[in-house]
Amino acid sequence: MLSALLLNVLLAQACPDNLLAANSAKSPVLTGGVSAVDKLPVEIFGQWAIHSDLVYVSGDRDAYKETTSDMWVFSRSGDYITLTNPITTASATITVDQVINRNAQFSRRSVKPHKAETETVQLDIGNDRFSGIDTFVIQKYKKGKLISQDIVKYKLRGTKVSGSNNIFD
Repeated sequence: MLSALLLNVLLAQACPDNLLAANSAKSPVLTGGVSAVDKLPVEIFGQWAIHSDLVYVSGDRDAYKETTSDMWVFSRSGDYITLTNPITTASATITVDQVINRNAQFSRRSVKPHKAETETVQLDIGNDRFSGIDTFVIQKYKKGKLISQDIVKYKLRGTKVSGSNNIFD
């Protein structure tokens, strides 16, 4: 190993700079990395039954449901993760913000002329269950000025309904 390193150093010193530059211009430079999407546990993909309980509201609590039941489908295409709700037909491409071991955080943002909504989900993912927190920040505008902001948090529990745990199955 050391002899190969020394040989490369000697060759580099013996080679004229213009020859090195010509060779490096012809050789493509490979770049790469691992995105947070690549770190997601494969168990997340598929269909999930979701139950959520309201745990915090900064504004009018009566404006939000105390409990909800839903279906979520996580799918991947390339570097994009799509979260779909087959019941409401809502669908969004989500941003995977962070993955540490089996804990994932992802978000989505929706902006309309009079309303902006940011949703951030933090999950602890098991094989066929997950738990976590779903946080909404809802901002309402009038004539371009912020008139109200609510922060709403739900405790989530998910149970796997269907879908492969391995994208290579």
